Amino acid sequence: MHKSLEAAERALAAGGWSEALVPLLAAFGERRAPELAELIEEVSELARQRLPELAPDKREAMQKEWLALEARRRPEDVPRLLRALTRTHWRSTDALARARRFARRPPDPRVPALLVDQLLHPPFTAGSSRPFWQQVLELVERHADPRTADLLRGCMGRLPRVLVRREQRQMRTWLLGRAAETLEAVERALTPPPVLPAAAAERVARCRVIVEKRRRVGAELLEAVLADPGDDGTRAVLADHLQEAGDPRGELIALQLAHAAGGGDPASLERERQLIRRHRAEALGPLREVLEPERCVLERGFLSQAWLRRGVPAEAVQEVVGSPWWSTVRAIHGPWSELEPLVRHPVMRGLQHLSTTNEVFGARRLAITSLTVPGPDFDLTSSRRAPRRYLAVLEPRDVARMASARTFRGLEHLGLGMPLEEPEGHLAFLRQIGWVKRLRRITLFADALSHAPLETWALALAWIPGLRTICVERSAREWALVLSGGGRGRWTALDLLTTPSWLGNLWPAVEAAVGLGARRVTLRIAPAPRPAHQKRVDRLLAGAPGLGVTLKGPPPCMVRLEGTPSVGDGWRWLPQS
Repeated sequence: MHKSLEAAERALAAGGWSEALVPLLAAFGERRAPELAELIEEVSELARQRLPELAPDKREAMQKEWLALEARRRPEDVPRLLRALTRTHWRSTDALARARRFARRPPDPRVPALLVDQLLHPPFTAGSSRPFWQQVLELVERHADPRTADLLRGCMGRLPRVLVRREQRQMRTWLLGRAAETLEAVERALTPPPVLPAAAAERVARCRVIVEKRRRVGAELLEAVLADPGDDGTRAVLADHLQEAGDPRGELIALQLAHAAGGGDPASLERERQLIRRHRAEALGPLREVLEPERCVLERGFLSQAWLRRGVPAEAVQEVVGSPWWSTVRAIHGPWSELEPLVRHPVMRGLQHLSTTNEVFGARRLAITSLTVPGPDFDLTSSRRAPRRYLAVLEPRDVARMASARTFRGLEHLGLGMPLEEPEGHLAFLRQIGWVKRLRRITLFADALSHAPLETWALALAWIPGLRTICVERSAREWALVLSGGGRGRWTALDLLTTPSWLGNLWPAVEAAVGLGARRVTLRIAPAPRPAHQKRVDRLLAGAPGLGVTLKGPPPCMVRLEGTPSVGDGWRWLPQS
């Protein structure tokens, strides 16, 4: 053990985080002391910052890449291997094959915590997945240290609140029984807890001083960014520091800062896309435990739009309430019962937009300027008349609560899900709500314009004096129409974002906007306009003297339409991620 720790100290002094893991793990194999386990986790965190997450799209490619990476047997790869253990497109047999391969590794204190996290977010709950979970618990026992017993107790306390559906009862009972057996085995093997010799404990302490010194600089810069999210200069300094340390998140921050300032070219945008795909989870920090990383949006290197994970346990949300990582968030999406403790905390001072459920109408006042209710991606319905696949219709009691609510005094934007039938009648309820007169922007989420022509929306909302923008958006985010003007029904411009396959269906809306008075039309088509689109434009120009039409597409690498109309920034092209 003495030689292993001596080699680890030399490696750490030279900044070799990955190189230090090998002797540290060798020392841990001799004595599973908690302070040694904590040092390994701290060094591992520094080492993994340079490594991308595994993120192939196809199941076969993911399995091949995972097995190939595991075969290299590098200790710095353990965290990303275990985080990707169950990314198998719902195939527990693939995950079992990976877990069995991993069983050949020597004792590693990072393994139990990463595997217990898998137990608390189980992607497989069918009876056929029991061999996989049995292997997981065997790995927890094999790699345990004295802290593992507390991890297992916490897991057993939370599992009944994770597996709550009727069809999950048998799996819940079985998992709790296996976890209890694992806990008993761990306590039997590690009681009393191993203790390091005095000389080894002293060397471990010196190693931790080296690690802490390296972490302190980055931590101070990160704290400065989170304390003042609007200061791009601090973000740039943090980006430089991370790049010097070999952390790819530094490059991501630098690229997004440059793109936000109007710079960049197709190559740099493609590089941003790659970095987002590989490092988005790390960019979320501790919030990744309660969010859906693939749906979150990063701006200038930090979380800007947050999507709460479906079914996240209330205690998991409570653990991140007040985290400084929320300070950069400008928009958040999720059920109100789960969002309320988050958005009420002062750290969410930058929050502008809330996309949530109807319960928000009974809430105390909120300092937001934009609200979407119900959110465009909630699978909800509160009316028997509305088919399940469409968005919720507000009930009379919701309208009454909206009218009496003091929650939205500063609201400038409102987003609503629309039914297919009686669109004019559905919008009539807005006349009962006094604060609607102060709105400057309304977004309507619909599935087909043929059921609700653009002129219908425009005429039905013309009574709102300050309304400057109407956005009609498909709930699946495949197209959007943005009609803007000077208020009181005077419309001057149309911005259409769509794909070639949708343009024909949406063309009547373009003609309707011109009929309503729009003299400036911008057509943004991804991945690129076609010659037939220019012919349509030419015919439109021939029949409307004085009309200006711009036909454009995004840069070549940006092929997915992703807008943020609810936040009030307008629309922009973001990299495919």
